[in-house]
Amino acid sequence: MSRTNRSQAMELLSELQENGVSAESMLHFILTYSLSGEDALYAMRDVKAEFLDEEDYEEDNSHKYDDEEDYNSGLLYGVDNNQ
Repeated sequence: MSRTNRSQAMELLSELQENGVSAESMLHFILTYSLSGEDALYAMRDVKAEFLDEEDYEEDNSHKYDDEEDYNSGLLYGVDNNQ
């Protein structure tokens, strides 16, 4: 039985935590180096909505994919204006 990507990611999370890597350090690394600027922004908006003000969730994310086509087209030419 093959493991899902999410289960593998959770195993890596546990390994990192067992080796003293803080959640804050991991989050900073992911937001800074792993995600596009757009994905980082939307991830943090999702976190905010979950933990602080869920009623503002739809308003904050209503335009989440408005510029997706322009963003993806720009990537074809090596331009990423969302970072």
